[in-house]
Amino acid sequence: MISTGLNAAYFLPIVFRAFFRPEDQAPPSDHGEAPWPMVAALTTTALLVLAFFVLNGPIVDIETRILEVGP
Repeated sequence: MISTGLNAAYFLPIVFRAFFRPEDQAPPSDHGEAPWPMVAALTTTALLVLAFFVLNGPIVDIETRILEVGP
C-alpha cells in the first residue's frame, strides 16, 4: 500500500500536467519528416528483426546444441 501511495504521489502530477493542463501554444500543423539518422535507425532495426524472423535457423541450431549438452 505504501508503494502504491508513493507511485500515485510521483506519477499523478505528471499525468495531470500532460493531459489536463491547457496548452500554452497550439501545436504546429506541419511538423515535417523525422531526421535521417532516426529514419535510418528505425529502418535498420525493422529489417534486422524481419531477417532474424526468416533466417533464425543457425541461432536455433546453436541453442539446440547447448541444450543437448546440458549439465
